[in-house]
Amino acid sequence: SEKTLAEAGVSSTMSPKEKARAIMIRCRDNRDRGLASPGLFVGGSEEDILRRGGIMCNEISRVFSCLCQIAGLPARLFCSHISGHMMSEVKIGGHWQWVDSMKGMMPVKDDDTPASAWDLINDPKILDRQPDSVINDCRPVTQSFQYDKNKQNAYTFARARDCYFHPCEATAIGNYYVWEYQR
Repeated sequence: SEKTLAEAGVSSTMSPKEKARAIMIRCRDNRDRGLASPGLFVGGSEEDILRRGGIMCNEISRVFSCLCQIAGLPARLFCSHISGHMMSEVKIGGHWQWVDSMKGMMPVKDDDTPASAWDLINDPKILDRQPDSVINDCRPVTQSFQYDKNKQNAYTFARARDCYFHPCEATAIGNYYVWEYQR
């Protein structure tokens, strides 16, 4: 909702990249609201998920896509079927940007332009060459404070590289529009 965007600090003066990052961080941290139940798939509307928190990748990706659309950024869902994970893409500056808002991942190509799912399918090692600014946004769901954050983030990026963008993975892109919520 517009209220959620304001709470996330999204404003009309921000660049599309800044808006997408602020929305990704809001979605990444949504599980901290404390009302989501681990191991329990609840579902519900995007408003329900924002209110109670979300811990399922499909919920968080839907919320990310809807908030981007409300902020004026085209967004769609991206799924890896064998690994069983849902993510998103958002259009920034004429380029699609792959986003795993559940884990806080918005990778860039070597020239610092957005890395799309297509870019990552064709060169998954892009994920090995991320600047610290991208790596530091990462917050793995399985993060435990007993482990080194750098090792956890490296594992998360490697998992995306080796699973979601593996040559044998089956992937799909799907449009999901907030204005068609009744469908």
